[in-house]
Amino acid sequence: MAEQIKERIIYGAQIFIGEGLMLDRLLGRVFEQGALLVVYDQKLKDVAEEQISFLKHCYNIFRYVVPSKRSGEKIENAPVEEFVRHVLAVGAGSAASEAKRIAGELGVEWSLFMTAPSTDAFMCGKSPKAVFIDKNVLIKCPIECIAAGYGILLSQTFSSFESFFDRKVLGLEREEIDVKQTPDSLCELALCLLEISSKKRSLDSADILSCVLYSQAVKRKTRPRLLGEYKAVASCALLGFYSSYLASSALDVMPPPVIDEKEVENVRDIFNIPLKTVDFFDLNGYFKISYILSEYRMDLLTRLSKADVDKRFFRRLYPDAGYALKKDISCRDVLGALPIAGAMSDGLLGYAFATGVLSKTREHEKYQGR
Repeated sequence: MAEQIKERIIYGAQIFIGEGLMLDRLLGRVFEQGALLVVYDQKLKDVAEEQISFLKHCYNIFRYVVPSKRSGEKIENAPVEEFVRHVLAVGAGSAASEAKRIAGELGVEWSLFMTAPSTDAFMCGKSPKAVFIDKNVLIKCPIECIAAGYGILLSQTFSSFESFFDRKVLGLEREEIDVKQTPDSLCELALCLLEISSKKRSLDSADILSCVLYSQAVKRKTRPRLLGEYKAVASCALLGFYSSYLASSALDVMPPPVIDEKEVENVRDIFNIPLKTVDFFDLNGYFKISYILSEYRMDLLTRLSKADVDKRFFRRLYPDAGYALKKDISCRDVLGALPIAGAMSDGLLGYAFATGVLSKTREHEKYQGR
């Protein structure tokens, strides 16, 4: 028997949380009648078909299968019918992203049946009309999806530091997300990610570094980890780098390393990241940042000391204490990715790239590759 359903509103989206959710009843509260397009991840066909078996009694159902970005597999879908009046995503990041795109093209609303708390992109762009969170479904998701979700959550202390830097040094308004405690259930984790997603307006340096690490794995033709897993690693690496960098009074060291444009394009081809770099002469350019850093470097170090990613908690999410993750993401990978991420950033990482300090990580990566 289904338990009582809890409801709340996040960023205008109606959230339904429960166990054994019946979509044929709940979806009717946000979409009464018409053609429904169900977008689902290829690997979640069984979950999607189970929900479709209930929904087909209420709606005219069409299907759209999303291939796995990580496998690179291609799927031929029939053209989306113009008379579709609502889009339902069954899955997590890739299904939600595709549902948003299709809903935007059709000019209709979309909803999400979440199968994994693994991303902070649900609310970005066109937010869903409704989100359905079923405990029985979340508990069956792979452990890497859970680790990715917690990786994003634990990285918010790093994101808060970047927001502080943007306000203090660049004079930009950035909203900080206060994560008071680590949620002890997957439903609570899913709600935290929705809250984070609703306040996310841009990518921080850990996001960009994660995308670089992902694209480099694709380039090596190895199976990439989830972005949330990369973000936990990226946040730890950047916190260590920022601490060392800001602790030195010699911030301006040498010309920046030469980055092959193809390396940047490889990242942008997959993630379509807006290219941002530190300009020398614009309003928030190199010389202005240099001056402000000379005044506020100690303030930044004090704030940085409050940022901490709970690495022990993150590692314990894996049955092998993160051993497999450590094999997939090496120190060499991170050092090689740092200059590329710096070349795409306009915050502290972008400034560090412009000072040339990341030339050393570039040289290290080339040496290791011999």
